[in-house]
Amino acid sequence: MLGWLSGCERGEPPKGGRLALEPASVNVGGVRLRDTRSDVEQRLGQLHCRHDDLRSECTWSPTKAYRERGFERINQLSFTFVRETLRRLTVHYSDMIDAEFDAFESDMKKNFGPPSFGPDSSRLWQSDSLSILLTPNRRSHWTRTVTVCAPVIDYRDRGTTVP
Repeated sequence: MLGWLSGCERGEPPKGGRLALEPASVNVGGVRLRDTRSDVEQRLGQLHCRHDDLRSECTWSPTKAYRERGFERINQLSFTFVRETLRRLTVHYSDMIDAEFDAFESDMKKNFGPPSFGPDSSRLWQSDSLSILLTPNRRSHWTRTVTVCAPVIDYRDRGTTVP
């Protein structure tokens, strides 16, 4: 389940069984933390952006063609560029039933170890250089028979302050 879906490198985990918690391990459809804005636009096409002095806040939503190429569970990507370098990447997923989310979270735990838990049921993995925040956004399905999640993963390069 990891890879494009959760934004981590595919492949065998290192000997300890866990992936390194570092910006270089984040990869969402070929987009990596510390890429330039032009690199991201080359991979995904035009971004919708708001600019400040040294920052840009941008969003991108996959088209049908991108959904067919691995972005089928992603509703939107949000980017924060500081001096044209990607420092924060947020992945907004489409709805998952609770069993799908549990498997998704299990993969995250297997690859990064046990998380810290926040008061809003979020999960946090953190190192000196990277933080990964997973928020499930649980709610009852309209049938009231299952719980639905609309997970959001926020990857932050901790080497630069991003509010």
